[in-house]
Amino acid sequence: MKRAVALGAVCTAVALTLSACGSGTSAKSAPSGNPLYDKLPKSVQDAGTLKIGGSATIAPYLYQTGSKVVGFEKDLMDALGKELGVKIQFSDTGFPALVPGLQSRKIDVAMGDFTDTKERQQAVTFVDYTTGYQTLFVQKGNPKKLRSTDDLCGTSLAAAVGSLSAQLAERANTKCKDAGKQGVKVLQLEDAAAAMIQMRTKRADAMLIDFVIGRHLARTSQYGDVAGDPFYQQFHGAAVRKDNGELRDALVAAFKEIIRNGSYGKILKKWDMQKLAMSAPIVNAAKS
Repeated sequence: MKRAVALGAVCTAVALTLSACGSGTSAKSAPSGNPLYDKLPKSVQDAGTLKIGGSATIAPYLYQTGSKVVGFEKDLMDALGKELGVKIQFSDTGFPALVPGLQSRKIDVAMGDFTDTKERQQAVTFVDYTTGYQTLFVQKGNPKKLRSTDDLCGTSLAAAVGSLSAQLAERANTKCKDAGKQGVKVLQLEDAAAAMIQMRTKRADAMLIDFVIGRHLARTSQYGDVAGDPFYQQFHGAAVRKDNGELRDALVAAFKEIIRNGSYGKILKKWDMQKLAMSAPIVNAAKS
């Protein structure tokens, strides 16, 4: 009898051990309530975190209040993390480090007023989730009487290096010179915050800037105004490595879900960005 009991105990112990091993394997399956978890790459599942890089200098998209990162994009990141069943680990990489950070695998996603362009699509894949426009942000009172990019010849423009604004400023410079006019002096700075300093100190006449950012600055600063009509439609996206199709598809599914369940709309309304809404995410929407 004792032998039978002992043998039973051994069998039970073995069964428990096997069960424990089995549960260890199943721990990688979707957490309760997060069916999109299984769409994530194994590397993200193993880490339990999604590493997102961005530049926290661009209110109201992504910026710092004290030691806390806030903004429209931060709220979106948190909503995505909830749907995917992982924690979001945000790093303030600065704008120029976004693509290198993806390629070196220091971050999984680049996000935060990151404009999709055909040129950038050569290096990364975008999952686009909002539209947008550019605008002219000029000195208070618009002393140069700037209304459109046709008025920029002979002016100085500040822009973050590598940004869409910098690209458009260089195009304006080329257009002026091709027309036999004085070119545009393009001041390319480390990030948007540094570019804004050029405006505050009046070293720059204007900035070509995302409309939402320009509107926010006009409302909150004493040194500039939005001038003319918005132009150049664009798309903002979450960028991933071109070889990371699993994460691309997981993000597409997560954006579809937050649009469906209404959290996307609530976040847009909170930040007064309803006009940027898209009915569904699009992969590489930019055509120029």
